[in-house]
Amino acid sequence: MHDRKPISADLRKRVVRAVEKGLQRKNVATRFDVSIASVNRWYRMYKATGSVEPKKNWRKGHSFAITNLKKFKIFVEQNNGLTQQEMADKWGGISAVTMGVYLKKIGFTKKNSLYFIKNVTKKKEFYIKRQLNEKSLRM
Repeated sequence: MHDRKPISADLRKRVVRAVEKGLQRKNVATRFDVSIASVNRWYRMYKATGSVEPKKNWRKGHSFAITNLKKFKIFVEQNNGLTQQEMADKWGGISAVTMGVYLKKIGFTKKNSLYFIKNVTKKKEFYIKRQLNEKSLRM
């Protein structure tokens, strides 16, 4: 996750003014040391809303589909006879692919695409416990 701040509204306004004066967007980007994509985005934003102010409360980082791994692990153990797709449907709001990613995170592996078995190695158990502890500390 990055900690970059949005480009100031003042610079955005100067960029839009330059485009409105008829300067080529490529030249505007070079002149103000911003990307052409930013010039285009800010100009479109200005035309659509009349403002080039940065969005407030913009979501930073990834939103995790499953936030409580302990609860998820219990769910998997109770439903280990289901396919990945069936588990995803039962959990709700996630795809089968996402279900597979999280099953792998808690140490379950797919077997014959019908059920999941716990992959018990000491190294993985240690890693899973450490990951669960880290997640619970962040909550």
